[in-house]
Amino acid sequence: MNRETAAVNPRTIETNLESNVQKQIRKEYVSLFVYAMIVGVAGGFCSLLFKDMIAFIQSFLIGYGGEEILPHVKALVWWKLILFPTLGGLVVGLIIYFFAREAKGHGVPEVMNAVARKGGRIRGRVVGVKAVASALTIATGGSTGREGPIVQISSALASVVGQWLNLPERQLRTLVACGAAAGIAATFNAPIAGAIFALEIIIGELRVAHFSAIVVSSFMATLISRHFLGNHPAFSLPKYKLPHLIDYPILLVMAVGIGILAWLYIKVLYSAEEFFDNWKGVPEWIKPAIGGVIMGFLLLKFPQVYGGGYDTITHILANELPAVLVGGLVFLKLIATSITLGSGGSGGVFAPALFIGAAAGCAFANLCNHFMPGIVDSAPLYSVAAMAAFVGAATHAPIQAILIIFEMTSDYGAMLPLMICTVTATMVAIGLNRESIYTMKLKLMGINIFAGPHEETLSREKVADYMEQGIETLPADTTVNQLKQMMKTSRFFYYPVLRPNGTLRGIVTLTQIHALLLEENPAPTDKVLDHIVPREIFTIVPNAPLERAINVMDMKDIDSLVVVAADESENAGKPLGIIRRLNIISALREIHMKESIQNK
Repeated sequence: MNRETAAVNPRTIETNLESNVQKQIRKEYVSLFVYAMIVGVAGGFCSLLFKDMIAFIQSFLIGYGGEEILPHVKALVWWKLILFPTLGGLVVGLIIYFFAREAKGHGVPEVMNAVARKGGRIRGRVVGVKAVASALTIATGGSTGREGPIVQISSALASVVGQWLNLPERQLRTLVACGAAAGIAATFNAPIAGAIFALEIIIGELRVAHFSAIVVSSFMATLISRHFLGNHPAFSLPKYKLPHLIDYPILLVMAVGIGILAWLYIKVLYSAEEFFDNWKGVPEWIKPAIGGVIMGFLLLKFPQVYGGGYDTITHILANELPAVLVGGLVFLKLIATSITLGSGGSGGVFAPALFIGAAAGCAFANLCNHFMPGIVDSAPLYSVAAMAAFVGAATHAPIQAILIIFEMTSDYGAMLPLMICTVTATMVAIGLNRESIYTMKLKLMGINIFAGPHEETLSREKVADYMEQGIETLPADTTVNQLKQMMKTSRFFYYPVLRPNGTLRGIVTLTQIHALLLEENPAPTDKVLDHIVPREIFTIVPNAPLERAINVMDMKDIDSLVVVAADESENAGKPLGIIRRLNIISALREIHMKESIQNK
C-alpha cells in the first residue's frame, strides 16, 4: 500500500466524528424519551396509591375515605377531633426525625434544590417516608394538600431510577422534573399544567430536551389517572354570568388584595416554622404532635380547615356558605396550614392556597355586594379568579397557576379574569417579597438556586477560612530606606501599614514599592510611609462571604483586601491577614474538585 492510499483525508475524519456525535445525541434523546414514559407511568400510579393511602387511613379513623368528608368530620366526637391530629403528629414526627428529615414540610423546595444543586440526586427512602408521613398528616386532620408530597415522591422515584441507570447529571435533572410533572398532572388531571409546573418551578428554564421529555411524562401520568379515575374536572362550577366591563376594575382591586394576602401567607407560614424551630427545649419529633393539639382545637369549631379542604372549596365556589364564615376561613385556613407545617408536619401548600384563594374571592364578592348591592352578580367567577391569583402570587409562577385552574375547572369563560388577576397579584407579591413560598424555604436554609455554582460557593464560604495569616506589618513611621532593606529578605507582596495604636493606616503593595524606588525621581530614603501610603483603605471582616470580597475587588479594581477585626471585637480595626483574588480562585478550584469527586 503506497503512502497516498494510506493517507486519511482530515475532512473524512471530521465528518465521521460529527456523525458519531449526532448518533450519540439521538440515542440520548430516544433513551430519555423512553425513561420519561416509564417515570410518567410510575408517577401516575404513585398518585393513585398515595390518594388511596390517605383514603384508607381516613376510613380506618373516621369511617369514610371519599372526597365529601366534611360531614363525617363534623360527626366525630370532640375528643377524637383532638386525639387524631395529635397522634398523627406524634407518629409523623417520629418517622421524619428517625428516617428522612427532608420529608418534613411541603416537599417542592427539596426537589428544586436537588435539581439545582445536587445533580438531581434524591435519597430513595424519601419515597416511602414522604408518602407515609404526608398521608398521616392529611388523613388525621393536618391542614395540608396532596400536591407537594406527590411531587417529592414522584421526583424521588425518578431520581432513584435515573441513578440506577447511571444517567449523567443533565439527564437525571430532567428525569426528576419529569417525576414532578407526572405527580401534578395525575393529581389534578392537568397534563399541561403539570408540564408547565416542572418547567416554570422545578427547572426554571425551557429547553427542547426538557420540554419533550416532561410533556411525555405528564401525558403518561394523566393517561393512567384518567383510566382509573375518569376524565372530569377537579371542581365543577355553577353557572355564572360572563364578566362585564365593570367587573375588570373590581377584579384588579381584588387582585391587589390577593397579592398582599399571598405575601401574608408566606410570612405567617415561615414565622410559624421559625417559632417552632426556636423552641429548643422540646424534642424535634414531638413538635408535630403539639401542632396537632392546636389543630384539634381548631377543628372543634371549624372542621372546614381539615385536610386539603377540596369539598369545602366546592361549596365556596357554589357560594353556599355564610358570608361571615367564608371571610373567617380565609385567615383560619392560613393559620391552620402554618401551624401544621410550621410544627413539622408533612404536606403540600398548594391545596391550602386554592382554599384561601377561593374563600378570599368569594368573601370579596360578598363584601362588594354588601356595600354596593348587585354590583357583583357572579361570585363563582371571582372565586375562581382569586384561586388562580393566589396560587400564582404565592408561587411566583403565574403561567402554571392560570393553566392549572383552567384545567381543574375546564371553563374557558373565566380565562380573561384568570389572566389579569393572576398577573396583577403576582406582580404585587413579588414587589413585597422577591421570594416565593418555595424559594423562601431555600433562602432560610442559605441556598440560592438561581445563583451559578461559583456564586453559590462564594456566598457560602467565609473570608476567614481562606485569608493569608502571619503577614508582616509595618509601622507608619517606617522610612523608604528601611523598606528597601526589608524587601531583600521578605517573601510578601503586601504590607499593611499600622498607626501607633495598631489600627490600619493603609497598605503598601509591591507595585507601589517599585514605583517608589525605581521611578526617575525616587522618594527620599528618609521619607516615612505615613506620607506615601494612599489614604483610601479597602478592608473586609473575617466572617464576610467570599462573594463580598470579590465584589469589592471588582468594584475598586484591586487584587487584595486587608482583613480586619470586626467592630464588635476588642481588636476592632486591627489587621488579621490579607485575602487575595488568587486565594479565592484557588478556593473555588479546590471546592469544586472535591464536589465533583463526591458526586462520582
